[in-house]
Amino acid sequence: MSNDHVAGLRIDITALKNAEEARRISEERLKQAQHLAHMGSDLRNLRTDEAEWSDESYRIFGVSRETYIPSTENFLRMLHPDDRGTVLATRSRSVRGYARNRSNTGSSARRHSAAHLP
Repeated sequence: MSNDHVAGLRIDITALKNAEEARRISEERLKQAQHLAHMGSDLRNLRTDEAEWSDESYRIFGVSRETYIPSTENFLRMLHPDDRGTVLATRSRSVRGYARNRSNTGSSARRHSAAHLP
């Protein structure tokens, strides 16, 4: 039995493509700004301690995205022992503040931070 009917669907994805391009441009500008300011950033899952570092964070700390896994334990190994307590205390305050804000907003357990070294 032959079916001579053709069906089609047309969807205008112009707005989606424009949004993707705007996001790409925004990400590139952020990378440039971080490079110029010599400032990196990370996004950390507070439940699992998994982190995503910006390209500039890897450059700041002189490690490679291919060989370095950004975790609290690995990060602390790079710090001078005298600085570890200060970093942990600062991070703890940040997490507590995030938890207070999260309880009001119901957002997921992720935190964004920035690092700047002279």
